[in-house]
Formats: sequence, structure tokens, C-alpha cells
Amino acid sequence: MGPFSGATGLARLNVDHSPFTNAAIFNGRVDITGDVGIIGGVGITGDINMVGNIYLDGSGFATVGNDWFPSDSLLKENIQPMGNVQAKLDSIIAYTFNYDTLAFPNLTLPKGIQGGFLAQQLELIFPELVKSFHLDAVYDSLGNIIQDSITIKAIYYPGLVPYLLKGLQNQQQVTYLQQLSMDSLRALITTCCNLSPRITGSNDFPVKQIINLASSDPILYQNIPNPFNRSTEIRYFIPENAINPKIIFQDDTGRTINETAIREKGQASIELNAVSLNSGIYTYSLQINGKIIDSKKMLKSK
Repeated sequence: MGPFSGATGLARLNVDHSPFTNAAIFNGRVDITGDVGIIGGVGITGDINMVGNIYLDGSGFATVGNDWFPSDSLLKENIQPMGNVQAKLDSIIAYTFNYDTLAFPNLTLPKGIQGGFLAQQLELIFPELVKSFHLDAVYDSLGNIIQDSITIKAIYYPGLVPYLLKGLQNQQQVTYLQQLSMDSLRALITTCCNLSPRITGSNDFPVKQIINLASSDPILYQNIPNPFNRSTEIRYFIPENAINPKIIFQDDTGRTINETAIREKGQASIELNAVSLNSGIYTYSLQINGKIIDSKKMLKSK
């Protein structure tokens, strides 16, 4: 098929490697096979089935409908939970810029200040989100070249969303564990000093309070220190009648990496040797008779 200029269709249109120029309006279904370039305005009322690439020189505007991307697990393989991507996200530099519309007058580039990334830089961090496109030379009506052919890089911005979400989750977990670390430090100071709060305006030394606690319920304490580097201690209380107590350790994807049977009942503790453990956020849970009693999070630092 040849190019369409000012065309109007009312039924079904099959397009094969054809450019649209100026205005084209189609009321019905459009089937596109191969690469199609659109320069000017094209209005389509109906479904678009496309096999190939589409090149748009201009802006897009939609009043109804949504863009849907195939994401069914049926279509995927090698599905793995995303690991820590914070280091990659920290390497990305965001810029403000203006497009060079004078150097590329035949490309309908946006005007004014823009925000975004440099494709060459992002390609070093997330190569799967950058793709190169070849644009053919542009000729005038006499066959003279007015724009040489060029190859440019483009960024698939929606592909950044899962990485940004994972980065946000990592930040929230770190903030949560930092608060736990502060709470653990306060508890450690209170336990070591065994001091009750001072009364405002009083110079008297706080009175030591002794409280006797008797408990038949299991207790899992926050590990100390937290965050930790080489080792950390987890305290617990296990009633004498507890059946098959154990502590289960999981990484940030929920994968169980260790199960430790508790042999000592009552008030006791275990010490973790974490020299060979990768840095990250981990969860440990107290399980008795097959039931999870309590869970805590801990942070292994670099």
C-alpha cells in the first residue's frame, strides 16, 4: 500500500509498511503489519491490531481507554523475586534539559524544559530499558536530503516502575529496622542501668524499682545489636511444656534459609554467626508446635 494523505475509512483497513501523512480518519478496525510511520494527525475509532513497530512524529492524546500491557504469569518464565536494587537506583542521575529542535527540525520534539534521564547513562545500569531506533533520511519534494538518517536511543520509562517500587520498599524496611535498632538500644540502656525515669525538676537519684514477672507465655526478643555485622544475639523465653520450639530465619524474599531447634527451655538465647551472611533484611520467627508465635526483623550491614 502507498501512503495515506487526508484519507477517511469507514470499515476495516489493512496497513502494510505504509506511512500516514497529514490527517487520516478511520472508523473501524485497523490491522497493521510491519513498520508504520505516522506524520501528522491520525484518528482511529475502533480496535488496532499491530504486528511490528510504529513510529510517531508528534504527540499522543487519548480521551478514553487505557494502555494495557501483557503481564499474565502464563506468559512468563524464570520468575524470580526482585533483589535489592537500591545501589542501581542511587546510580541514576535525573536531569532537566531542552530538546535541540534547531538541529532536528523534522522531528516533532517537545519544547520547553523537560525532565528525564540520558539513555546512554541509563543503558549502563538498566540495559533492558534502552533500545536503539534507526530513522531514515528525510527528503524534500525534489529528492534532496533535508535530514540525514540517524540512530537514536530511547528509554522505556514504564519499565522503571517495578525497580522504583522495590527501591521504595527497601527504604521503608531500612527505616523500620533503624527504628527497631533505636528501640533495642533504649531497652538495653534501661536493662543495664535499671533506672526509672527522673521526675522533672527533682535532683533526687531515681528510685530503683524491682518487679517480679511470672510468665507462662513464650517470648521472642529483638536481636541485639541490630543492625549487626559479624554476630548478634537473640533472646527468648520458652515454657517447659512447649512442644518442638524452633526459630526460623527467612531472607527478604520470604525464602527460608535456616531452621534452628531450641534445646534449652526457659530464659535463654542463641548467638548468630553472620560472617558469611549477605547484607540485607532478614526475618526470624519463633515457632512452637507448628505455630508461629512471633516474628522480628533484623538488618545485616555491610
